[in-house]
Amino acid sequence: MTNFASFPNLRCANLSFHEQCTGIATEGPPAPPYDSPEAWPESYLYRARVLEGFFNALSKKPDIRRLGITNLQNINPKGLVESTTFTVVLGRLESLRLRVLHEHDDVSPRTTLEFPEIHDFMNTLPST
Repeated sequence: MTNFASFPNLRCANLSFHEQCTGIATEGPPAPPYDSPEAWPESYLYRARVLEGFFNALSKKPDIRRLGITNLQNINPKGLVESTTFTVVLGRLESLRLRVLHEHDDVSPRTTLEFPEIHDFMNTLPST
């Protein structure tokens, strides 16, 4: 990602995450064992850091007009979405394609609908 600027004809960027995600575990006591790095390939914090690095790289390449993010977790990292970098990059785009996913409880699928991110993300997406 740090070499985007060295590709003169680069106009489109795509970022793909793993198709499995887990909820936020940023504060409080340690996560339970089922929420271990072995169980989930990419934590929310990992995804937030990758997105921040990705948008920093995109900000240095103003020619990029099309952006796609696959398996974007349905959480808006506050540090990123409130940054000037994020606003500048989105302001340049002609096309934005998002494939959004959310945490899914395999053991009890009905409880998946109770996760707050499922309800909050789509409501905040237009303003974000």
